[in-house]
Amino acid sequence: MKISVIVALHRYTDEARQCLQETLLQLRPGDQLLAVSDQPIAGLPDGVEARTTGSPVDTSPAEKRDAAMAYVTGDACAFLDDDAYPAEGWIQRMSDYFDADPTLGGIGGPGISPPGGRLAQRLGGAYYESRLGSGGLRERFVAIGERHPIDDWPAYNLIIRTDALRDVGGWASKLYGGEDTKLCLALVNGGHRLDFIPDVVVYHHRRALFGPLWRQIGNIGYQRGRFVKLFPETSRRPIYFVPSAALIAAPVFLLWSLGSARRRRFAFALITGGWGAVTALSLQEGMDPVKAALTPVALGTGHGAYGWRFIRGLVTNDTENV
Repeated sequence: MKISVIVALHRYTDEARQCLQETLLQLRPGDQLLAVSDQPIAGLPDGVEARTTGSPVDTSPAEKRDAAMAYVTGDACAFLDDDAYPAEGWIQRMSDYFDADPTLGGIGGPGISPPGGRLAQRLGGAYYESRLGSGGLRERFVAIGERHPIDDWPAYNLIIRTDALRDVGGWASKLYGGEDTKLCLALVNGGHRLDFIPDVVVYHHRRALFGPLWRQIGNIGYQRGRFVKLFPETSRRPIYFVPSAALIAAPVFLLWSLGSARRRRFAFALITGGWGAVTALSLQEGMDPVKAALTPVALGTGHGAYGWRFIRGLVTNDTENV
């Protein structure tokens, strides 16, 4: 099977350069790498097929990916974010899985933290890698688990048969965040099976704690809150409501704890005990001691950003701009 890798370029950053260079190393005869931007970008590596939308303003990643479809020659389209890069054997593995199973419509693979990085980026990764951060969605960020069907997967490592993609009309979205939820639901409803496969891996650079991570998580929360109304089949799952519930409960608990010295001691013991338990769990999950000790900060603030924005999305009347 031939693969067309599609990268929507926002800005030509160091991460985007690494994405293209590492992908080029894996291309086989007949594969292609399409990089789509709004305006021409100078200095792209040889072997990259550069395409533009011609838009004078920033378009969404989904719009760029749809623009690439006119030039696709592969049997499957592998969508890779411009701040991610493939692990060894990424293209060959996905090709082998499709060849072995003609009924397979698409693959979702994990986007794991790359080695190294600044502490703030490693803590951004800790939010996603912890069981207490991503919960039952942890397989999206750590290469764990067994192959199984999925109905929602992030676009940073999503591979779809070209025929299936065209069957549902492509991404057909202007969303910046959440466009993958819409596409996956259209594919599943169209009878195309998607599977999580843990060894089809990419490395995904993490947003740094605090501001960049908060903005990313907040956008995820806002879109998921909107999707409770727009796409209830995959967005009304209890896990998506938990951070907002915790955010509402936190000030209630704080006010209760101020009621007496005994309550304050109980609250202090609960918080310090919880901090220690999260640190111990993080160590068990393989984090280094510094990252593990600070993971409670990433979890608390990250869930707060998600929970607040989820509520904002839940109460918004914007149900059209998808």
